[in-house]
Amino acid sequence: MTFQKKILDWAVATFGSIARNRDERAARVLEEAIELAQCEGVPIAVVQRIAERVYSRPPGDLAIEIADVAISLCALAENVGISVHEVQCARWDGIISKPPDYWANKHRAKVAAGTADLPQDHLIQAPGLEGVPAAMKIITSSTAPTYNGSPPMSPMRGKLNG
Repeated sequence: MTFQKKILDWAVATFGSIARNRDERAARVLEEAIELAQCEGVPIAVVQRIAERVYSRPPGDLAIEIADVAISLCALAENVGISVHEVQCARWDGIISKPPDYWANKHRAKVAAGTADLPQDHLIQAPGLEGVPAAMKIITSSTAPTYNGSPPMSPMRGKLNG
């Protein structure tokens, strides 16, 4: 079993089927990336400018974006003298040592804040009707159109407030 499968299996066992929701997983990656930027002193105004610039462009290829996140993380870690592998393994040991109630409480707080338990379906808007609620259409992940081989980013990914 791969390490990433072990992690996803733990997440599903801990949080339920929502852990398999792609929007939810992407939101957790975003949350951790913002926390990392905060640790390094990146001002929230810069985070907002970056988010606005990214969302002003078409979505990229999912596999390439995942690789770019991993590569950028490795470059930062090397720059500050941290081994990604060592801290990842140590953190994983800490995560699995906590009781399920610890994670359930953290998850409930995120749900209450509107930043977790995102919809199971991808929401996309009809072309040319951005911002018009009546133009919203629910399309399941299996039938969503693709851009560069990846489903489009859901508007929920940018709003996270249900």
